[in-house]
Amino acid sequence: MTTSENRLIDLRDIKTYYEEEYSNTKTAQRVVGAENSRKKGINSLVLEETETGEFFLIENFQLFAALKKCIVS
Repeated sequence: MTTSENRLIDLRDIKTYYEEEYSNTKTAQRVVGAENSRKKGINSLVLEETETGEFFLIENFQLFAALKKCIVS
């Protein structure tokens, strides 16, 4: 189960990581496209909090999540 919450986050303290290589990209892009058309106007960021309280911005998280769904199912 995924939970979301609203927070104010200092953008100066976020480290960003990029994932350059994906497998099964076409399927993932179709899934992301369907999700995006369903929720137009919503901008989201996904952050991961470390044990030390730092936040990391997960870039391209929608594509990553779609890939995980494709691989698992």
